[in-house]
Amino acid sequence: MRVIKITPIIFLGLTFFLNACFGPEPQKPKPEEFLTLADLTGRVTLQEDSPDVRVLRVKNKAFIKRNDIRAAKAKAIENANIQAVDMMIQELLPPETYNNKFEIIEKYISSNVQKYVVDTEVNDEKKIFGGTYYGIDSAVKVNRQQVLVALQKDLKLINTSSNTLVTVITSKKDLDLSASGFTFSDIEDAMKISKEQFMAIVSGSPADRALLDKQIQNSEEFYSTGLSLLQQMAKVVVEVNIFSVSGNVQGDIALSLNVTAKNISTGRGGAFANSVVNVARRGGTNTIASAMITGLVKDSYAEMESEFIPQVIKEMSTISVGGKRLTSYELVFRDFGSKEIRSLRRKLDQGQTDDFRYIGYDNSVPTIVTIRVRYSDSLERLADKIMILLDDSGINSKEPIVAPELTDLVFVRIPDES
Repeated sequence: MRVIKITPIIFLGLTFFLNACFGPEPQKPKPEEFLTLADLTGRVTLQEDSPDVRVLRVKNKAFIKRNDIRAAKAKAIENANIQAVDMMIQELLPPETYNNKFEIIEKYISSNVQKYVVDTEVNDEKKIFGGTYYGIDSAVKVNRQQVLVALQKDLKLINTSSNTLVTVITSKKDLDLSASGFTFSDIEDAMKISKEQFMAIVSGSPADRALLDKQIQNSEEFYSTGLSLLQQMAKVVVEVNIFSVSGNVQGDIALSLNVTAKNISTGRGGAFANSVVNVARRGGTNTIASAMITGLVKDSYAEMESEFIPQVIKEMSTISVGGKRLTSYELVFRDFGSKEIRSLRRKLDQGQTDDFRYIGYDNSVPTIVTIRVRYSDSLERLADKIMILLDDSGINSKEPIVAPELTDLVFVRIPDES
């Protein structure tokens, strides 16, 4: 049997022949070729070490100009801080107020963001979107109290007037007052709002609350209904339950109250703040019990106003009757034709509703177009909404990545088969 010897030259020739027939082995794309914010992740170390601060997880990005990574990172951190303060504002404002004022809020935050950011940490960072942007995964510590003050004093978006907060007595707790020499009505009369106060509350109700129009016209009649009207016009009621009234032969009297703030604007509401108020007065030989109890009530009110009510006002701004906030999202499109993007922008603009707003776009980066929108539902539903528009236009696109802490959706165009 003959043995065929293959020389190195023949072997090399066979290798070239096979490569020519079947081609080189396809190379896998490099991981850094097209990363998105979804690829950034890190461990948060900032702590919520005070009731006045919140730590918020934020992912954001910035365009890399002239290959200046340092400047791009600084801009991405600034964007993350603005986004975090906006998230804090969304927690503090009712959806309707936020949705109607988000443009004013955005402008204000952009100029004052550092007033409300305590600290920022970057937990992961890298070039993304084909190296054109710098992305960060960050945690931002926001001063909740300072943001609240800005909403109240600077932007005047939080209403703390009496038409949103009313104090009422709700329970007698089967109190035996016979030994004290006065009746429960003495306390009740001392703590109820007067007719004049009630009329002022009704008159100060928001004009856009059509439900109150008839009530204002018939305020004399509605005054007698008491709490039923308060429940219609108030968002929060502070219930005052009298725990005990104690006295002695010297005329000293002590009053113990349990005060509870309740959200009564919806059936889902409930207590969200509670405190016990203890006040006492020293009597004398000429002490008049009714005058003493009136003084005790005034003392208890003073303590409530200085300690309890400020906390209630601080928290009640987070209570909403209903509705959803219009959250800012970015839709990022890669490798789409200019005609396709124009058509999509037109459809988004024409499809605006109370739940969806088209804001604007940025096409300054080659092959990448960013469209900014606001949407009241989840990121998943927004992704479906855009994919349906693309499908209806006959445009093939990869499914965008949907993940926690993301406020952008990346759509990559799939080339048409020729």
